[in-house]
Amino acid sequence: LPSFTATTLRKAGYNLAGWSTSPSGSSFISNPNSYTPPVAKTILYPVWKVRTTAASPSIAFKPGKSVISSSQRLLLDDLASSIGRATGVNVTVSSLRIRGASKALGTARSTAIVNYLKAAGIEATVTTRNTVATQARPSSSELNRVTIQATWTNPTN
Repeated sequence: LPSFTATTLRKAGYNLAGWSTSPSGSSFISNPNSYTPPVAKTILYPVWKVRTTAASPSIAFKPGKSVISSSQRLLLDDLASSIGRATGVNVTVSSLRIRGASKALGTARSTAIVNYLKAAGIEATVTTRNTVATQARPSSSELNRVTIQATWTNPTN
């Protein structure tokens, strides 16, 4: 199957998902390594997938910790890869704490995430939220999770 780089075959706002032998994409070639071209001339059509413009990953921290682990880096790297060269990037980082607890841990976690994304080259308008839980006893997983909400505009070329 044809192989193209991002600079030779592009469609603004889309990613190349693969190839099809029909213009509608109904004959999608799901495994290009096993595709055997017919002897007769065959036209291949690109199949485009709309690039996402939003993501909401959650990062689970160890209790009392604000250091980003290798598995958390993978999630943040995926987010940075999705954003790519996008513009108009807005990121909201939210953490939860119990009533009376210090904001320091949530702030440290949010700062670690924002700094990691900046180091990955993501230029964004950032909002951080450190809110008090409405439940009397939120679960440990809720208290140790930071939620990221990101939106962006895809490049036009």
